[in-house]
Amino acid sequence: IKKSTGIPRSFMVPVEGPQVQGAMMTPNGSYAVPVLDHQAYTQKSTPPAPVPEPKPEIPEDLLCNICSDLLTDAVMIPCCGNSFCDECIRSVLLESEDHECPDCHEKDISPGTLIPNRFLRKSVGTFKNTTGYVKKPVYRQKPEPKPVENTEIKNKKE
Repeated sequence: IKKSTGIPRSFMVPVEGPQVQGAMMTPNGSYAVPVLDHQAYTQKSTPPAPVPEPKPEIPEDLLCNICSDLLTDAVMIPCCGNSFCDECIRSVLLESEDHECPDCHEKDISPGTLIPNRFLRKSVGTFKNTTGYVKKPVYRQKPEPKPVENTEIKNKKE
C-alpha cells in the first residue's frame, strides 16, 4: 500500500480500508483515495463511441472508373469520351507501355490530349457543397527507378 505523502488532504476522499482500489495510507493511519481516482472508480462507465456518419451515396456519373471514388479535376479522354480523375487517368496512361485507354483499350492516347470536363467539375462541386462529402487523399508510392546500364562505359572498358 502506497502512502499519500505529498498529496494535499483536500484532494483525498476517506475510504473504508485497503481493499478499495487505489487506496493509500494517510499519515494518521486511515485510508483515502485521491478525489479524481474516486470519481473515476465510482463512474466506471465509458462514453459510447461516436457513430460515424454514413457516407453519402455518390451518383454513378460522378464516380471515377479507376479509383471508384468521387471525380477529382474531371477530365474527358478523347477516344471514348469517358471521364476520369485527372491524376488517375494520367497515371494509368503513363504506366501502360502503349498509353492504352482503360475503358475502350485504344492505344497511343497522350495525356496531353485530355480535355477538362467543366460540366462534371461543376456537378462534383455542387455535390460536395450539398452533402459535405470529403474525398480521402490517396497516397501513391512512386515506383523505384530501375538502374540504367551505360553501355558506352562498359564497351570502353573491354
